[in-house]
Parts: sequence; structure tokens; C-alpha cells
Amino acid sequence: MQNIEVAHKFFYDLGGSFERRSMTVSYDHFKYWSYGTVIGKITKDIDGNFICLVSDNNFSMTTAKHLNNLRSACRFEMYYLPQHMYDHDFYSNELIERLKNGLNYYSTAKLTQKANRNGFTHYYTMLKNTLKIEDFQQYTNEIKTILKEHEELFNTLNDDIKIKELKEKLAKQQKEKQAKLKKELEIILDNYSYLHLIQFAFGNLSLNEKEYTKEQQIELKAKLKKHFNPNNDLAFCWFNCDNGVSTSKHITVDRKEATTLLKIWKAGKLRHGMKIGCYTILQIMNNYIQIGCHKIPMENIQALYNEVKKKKKVA
Repeated sequence: MQNIEVAHKFFYDLGGSFERRSMTVSYDHFKYWSYGTVIGKITKDIDGNFICLVSDNNFSMTTAKHLNNLRSACRFEMYYLPQHMYDHDFYSNELIERLKNGLNYYSTAKLTQKANRNGFTHYYTMLKNTLKIEDFQQYTNEIKTILKEHEELFNTLNDDIKIKELKEKLAKQQKEKQAKLKKELEIILDNYSYLHLIQFAFGNLSLNEKEYTKEQQIELKAKLKKHFNPNNDLAFCWFNCDNGVSTSKHITVDRKEATTLLKIWKAGKLRHGMKIGCYTILQIMNNYIQIGCHKIPMENIQALYNEVKKKKKVA
């Protein structure tokens, strides 16, 4: 028997069981198993109709196929819930806690990103749907309380005008935060070069302990990282003392290759597909260049070129 056949059999053999040692799916007493995890369960809604609870998590490529078979064979309305690996049932109290934690996580994430907005909406919808499921009725008041706490944000994220207003508000807040941070760092930004501070913030370089204590340096590192990389999506590089170029992602490339590439860039001849070592130029934008997994800001590129030019003059 094929897995897809077992899935179809599950929805017509209500309350029955099926298991074969050679197969990775089975079912018993309304629960559908992928290996040792319940990924589906037939139960009832508050009106007494049969429904199917389905795992919102895939776990593995094989279990993802099992879930596809289950969804394809299902003849009842489906409700998705965040199962964990090796769950032996859809435990109502644990699922409510997971949904609550998911909402808390996404509500504090960067909501200018579509993935975070979609994540919040998805968790809100899953939690709201539990009010329709018979197994969750003893937790109705708790569910409604959690939904009420997040209702305003849910409505905002599902209103195009309000989303635009939210994005503008968050962008303004971010701009104000960055301006405040820059003001706090004004002295050190004026007294040290860009490359020196990049290497201090993202590398192993230390500042003069007569000027800054170890505790102050730890605090400065954290603030400089936020200043230079506010969205945590950039990578930085600097010349090291071993005739190479080090990066904030712990990669080292040859200095001569880097210098050649910088000169090509300055001449306006850098092109997508060129390489430095085994790393390929993927994007050349106005404010950054992406080399492999490194999205390097243009300010960093310019600072490196200025250093090359300065060394040439000294030589």
C-alpha cells in the first residue's frame, strides 16, 4: 500500500487503525502519524461537524510529503496548528501557549518586513480558529483574552492605509533612534577612522585602554554595531596585518585580489559575475555591493579604496 492510500483510508476508516512496520505513516483512533509525530487528527467543531487538525510545521522533506498526502485526501474542513516533533496528540493547552508566543514574537519583530506581518497574521488566524474547535472550548476565555490583546495590531496589518501609516511611523522611529545613537557616538566617530571603527566593532581590534576601559569598549562595540548595521543585514571588511582582507563573517581574501577589484570598481568596470577568490559579485547597487553572502555598504568599499590610494602615495 502507498502512503497516499493510507491517507485516504484514514478519512473513511473513522476510529480505526492501520500500521505496517515497513511504512513511515500510520493512524489510530483518529490520529494520523508521520514516524513518531501526530501530524493530523480528526475531531469535531463546536457544531458537531467532523474537522481535521493539521500540523503547520513540516519537520522534514518526508513528513512534508506525508502532509501533502493528508491534505489531498482530507474530506473535512482543515485547521492548522503548530505541532512540535514527537507530539503524540494536538495538546490544546500547549498549542495555545505556542500560538501566544508566536504572536508575541511577531508583534515585536520588524513589521516593515512582509514576512513578519504575514507571520503575525497567520498566528492570529490560527488562534482565532481554535474558538471553532470542540477540543479548545475549556480555554475559550483565555483565547479571547489573547486575541483581544493583539486585535488592534491585527486590524492594522490587514488595512493597506494603516500599514502605510505604520511603516512611516516605524521608519521615523528608526531614523530618530539612529540620529540619537550617532549623537552619542559623536566623539569616537570624529576621533577614529571608519575602517578603524569597523575593525573594532566587528573584529578583534581594541581601543586604547587609557582612553576607554574594557567595560566602556564592550558598550561601544554594541552601539557601533547598531550604528553601522541597524538592520543587521550588512557585512563589513578591513585590511588586516597578514596581507589580507578580513570580513565580519570571518572570511579572509587576498589583499592583492581585493585591491585589483577595488580599482576595477573605481574605474566603473565592476560587473556582475566577476570573482574574488571563490566569491562571486552578485549585485552592484548604489548603496552596497553583494559578494557571495556579503552585502558590503558602499561607504566601506570607498574607505577601502581610500586606504589603497593612501598606501600608494606613501610608497
